[in-house]
Parts: sequence; structure tokens; C-alpha cells
Amino acid sequence: AATPKEAGSAKFGITIQGLTPELAEKMGAPAGTEGVVVTNVDSGSFAEDIGLQQQDLIQALNKQPVKKNADITVIQQTLKSGDAVAFKVLRRQPPRGLQSFILGGQLP
Repeated sequence: AATPKEAGSAKFGITIQGLTPELAEKMGAPAGTEGVVVTNVDSGSFAEDIGLQQQDLIQALNKQPVKKNADITVIQQTLKSGDAVAFKVLRRQPPRGLQSFILGGQLP
């Protein structure tokens, strides 16, 4: 199933999909983990500049919990150029497993 590109006023340069139980298991995330998975990072985008990577699991955006794609869109629509943005992500780091990171910067 194709995931729609983000539609806010602020552009992050990512394509995301909701976290399914199957995807969570594949990533090694504990049961009950919530968030959205980055499926693509556009070259030259804000997301690439701050270090977001494909397969990162976004759990929060600007300290607001992210449980589904719509959460990103709602927060994104409140942002404009020059605003500070911080993503809390889980990233698979073999052999240690999932590690938590805060990735952020100022929107161009």
C-alpha cells in the first residue's frame, strides 16, 4: 500500500507508514511499541540534514507523542520555516538492538 507524502506547511522530506505488529517484531521493538516508521528520506531534505534514516521509528515530534501518521501531519501543520524541530526515534543498531536518539534542527 502506498503511503501518501506528508502534506503540512513545513516539509520534512520523509515518507512514513504506521507501525504494524509485524513490522515492530521485524525491527525488534518490544510489544506495545508505538510510532511511525520512516520508509524514505528525500535527498537534500531537512530530514536528511538532521540524520533521519530509513527504518527509523519516530515516537515523538517536539515532545508530542506520535502513534500514527496523522499525528505527524497535525504537528507539522503548526510549524513554519525557522522553527526548531526535534524527533525522538528508535533506531536498530546491531548488535545492541534498538537505541533511542533525539534528532533535531531548525526548519529551513
